[in-house]
Amino acid sequence: MGKIGIPIEILQKNGKLTFGEFEIIKQHPKIGYRILKDSGNELLKMAQEISSFHHEKWNGQGYTEELKGKNIPKSARIVAIVDVFDALMSKRPYKPPFSQEKVKLIFAEDKCKHFDPELLNIFMSNFDVFLDIYKKISDMNKEDVSDILFKNKL
Repeated sequence: MGKIGIPIEILQKNGKLTFGEFEIIKQHPKIGYRILKDSGNELLKMAQEISSFHHEKWNGQGYTEELKGKNIPKSARIVAIVDVFDALMSKRPYKPPFSQEKVKLIFAEDKCKHFDPELLNIFMSNFDVFLDIYKKISDMNKEDVSDILFKNKL
């Protein structure tokens, strides 16, 4: 959500971000929080929580609040896993998509560092299911994905 407040040339940069550019990227959780903060809708309140904390890490080394362990809301711990999964599996301007094997290795290395170990175990034991969903969504056009996600109006 908050990435709409980040300059496109930083989001689509073909190469490593400078320190200053990364500091700008790190503002997107706060931007998302500000966009969603006054909602009375329960679903949007959870979206605010996810936006605010999805870059926190299990070991406290994340951003923006440096929360640790179960102090990170569960919704954000879940989204942290799927956000990284999407980033690793997807082609980006700065990298090709990674193989399934490499993605699994990265998750194994970051268990108890970046990710909640219990939630990561659940994710990894269902890796093929998530991979199938990812492939189906990746092959769809944006309009079809939007229809699936938003056919139940908020």
